[in-house]
Parts: sequence; structure tokens; C-alpha cells
Amino acid sequence: MDNPRLNVGMLNPNDPTDQTWQIRSSNPNHTCSKVYKNRNVTAAWIGEQYKEKFIADPNYSLKSLQQDVKRDFCCLVSLTKCRRAKLRALELIERARKAQYEKIYEYLLEACKDGYRAGCRRIVGLDGCFLKGYYGGYLLAAVGIDANNGIYPLAYAAIESENQVSWLWFLELLAIDLEIVSSYQISFMSDKQKGLLEAICMLFPNAETRHCVGHLHSNFKKAGFRTKELKDLLWKAARASTIREFDDAMDELRNTNQHAYDWLKKKSPTHWSRSHFSFRSHSDMLVNNLSESFNKIILEARGKPILTMMETIRTKIMLLIVNKKEEADKWKRMLCPKIKKNCVPSHTGGDKYQVECGPGSQHVVDLVEKSCSCKD
Repeated sequence: MDNPRLNVGMLNPNDPTDQTWQIRSSNPNHTCSKVYKNRNVTAAWIGEQYKEKFIADPNYSLKSLQQDVKRDFCCLVSLTKCRRAKLRALELIERARKAQYEKIYEYLLEACKDGYRAGCRRIVGLDGCFLKGYYGGYLLAAVGIDANNGIYPLAYAAIESENQVSWLWFLELLAIDLEIVSSYQISFMSDKQKGLLEAICMLFPNAETRHCVGHLHSNFKKAGFRTKELKDLLWKAARASTIREFDDAMDELRNTNQHAYDWLKKKSPTHWSRSHFSFRSHSDMLVNNLSESFNKIILEARGKPILTMMETIRTKIMLLIVNKKEEADKWKRMLCPKIKKNCVPSHTGGDKYQVECGPGSQHVVDLVEKSCSCKD
């Protein structure tokens, strides 16, 4: 500068208690050039300022960081300093994520298992989906179905990889939490994930296992049976409610395509046709849509750090259950709306109903208090 911009001095230099300062002169004109370097803009400082950028975009480049620092702080930094800044940001992010894992054992839910014991059918959908966060991994989930045929999430857990060991660990804890004493009283629906069926067989030898017909149809198409006619016949056999209807559908499939019949004949109908399902679960569910709906609900959470993800999922489940409770409080009768719509109930006294599920169906069951307790 030709002249100092400001001349500043103490107002009363002889009084040590007076901290007042006075501007004596000012010259705003200067001839020096603008300085784009600042020794205070260190790599560590840059890393702290831009760590959220690296969280939001793992592909955030050094060149972009360099341009952003110039735009935001009018400061030129080298790519080498940007590289050190990126390492610092990743270190901070890693430390924060590890801190979340340290707290995960304190994160437990009670309401979901209480709700299952109080008013859900005895069928559980099982599925796993990959996590998109920094550490990767998978999220295993168990989803129930309430007395109104609605989704009721039960349990979920983050694991390193989906295999028989992880499913064994998950299902062992699930059996304890849901107090599954006899596997004869439980049914599982799945897409036959890796290691899952073996784990179920080991832990629940008497449980009914159902395979999603949508998944079965996908494999049916991969085997070369792609026509709409064959698809309709497969679903006709799956939806058959009696052994006679099932046999008729399979005979029709054999007359249409012998190879398709031979392929499907190898699949035990106890896993995929209503005609061969047991009545223990009080459900004729054919597809694993409940698990797919749960995966859709938690989609935005799957890329977050572990505790943030768990908290997001917990909040969504809490709101789901509260909404169910508020809707149920509006019902005027004990029989749930979806059941009343799809079935024909006959009141037999007290809280008991005889229900025919659809016209012509031979399946008549007693709907007792437990099957109607979605309002509890």
C-alpha cells in the first residue's frame, strides 16, 4: 500500500483502565494486488469445512474441491493440499461412523415384538437388501402381517454379508424375541435367499416354508417358459384353494406344455400353492410383497451411517404403527375391514365368527379373538 488504510490509537493512552479506541485517519485507496494465498487455509481446515461434501458425494473430485475453495473463500490451494484435505475429511467421517457403531448395542426395540404376540398372524416374511453406505453390508428384516392383512415390521439387523451363518444368528434372536417355542406354529415366506432355507430347517424343523410365487415365476421364465398362457396356468395352480382345483390346473398345464409341467412338478406345492398350505398361520399369502414394501419404506435410510439408518427406520416403523392404531380406533366392529371385504363372516356368538373365504371355497375357519385383535 502507498499509505496505511487506518490509523488507530487509544482514546486515553494515559488511563490504563480505558479500553476505548479511536480511528484517527482512514485511506481506503490502495495499489496492492489481491492476495489469493492464505497460510491459515490448511489441509485440515479444508477437510473439516468440506467433509459433508464427501459424505454426500463419494466421487467428489480434488479438482472440484479446489474450485469450491476458490469460489467460497477466494483462496488458491494446490491439488496436493486438496488431496491432504480429502484424507482429513475421510478420517473425520470414518471416526464419526465408528462412534455410531460403538452405540449400536444400546439400540433395541420392544414394541414390535409385543405387537406381534398381541395381534399378528403366525407368518413371517424374510428378506435381505444391500446397504449403500460407506461400509456396505446387508440389512436382514423380518416382517409380519397383522389381522387386517397389513404390513407389520418385526425386526431388522445390519450384517456384513448374507449367508447361512448370518441368517442363523438373526433367526436365533428372532425366535427368542418372539417367543417361538414350537416351530410347528410358525410359517416363513421368502425368496429363498442364500443360506436362508438351511437356517430355517436347522432352527425351525417343523415350520411351514413358503416360496414367493413371484420369484418362482421369474425362475419359470428363465427356464424358457415365457408365454402369458403358461404364466396364467402357473398362477392358477398357485391360487387353487383345493387339491382338486390344483390337480385340474396342473393337468391343463401338462396338456399345454409338457416341459413346463415337468419343471413345475419338481417344485413341492406345499411351498407355493394355497391348496397345500396349512391353516396354522391363518394366511393364504402367495408372495413376499410385505418384505418388498418394507424395503421400499426404508430405501432412503440404506445409504446413511449405521445409527442414523437405524433411527430413520425406527421412526418410520413408529409412524406406521401409530397410523394403524389411529385407523383401527375408527372401526365400529371387531372384524377387520379387509377381512370383512374379502370374506363372508357368519356371527356365531360372542367374539367368534365362521368365515368362508370367497365364493365356492371349501375352507371354513373359526375366526376367534386372536385373529380379530388388530385393535388391541
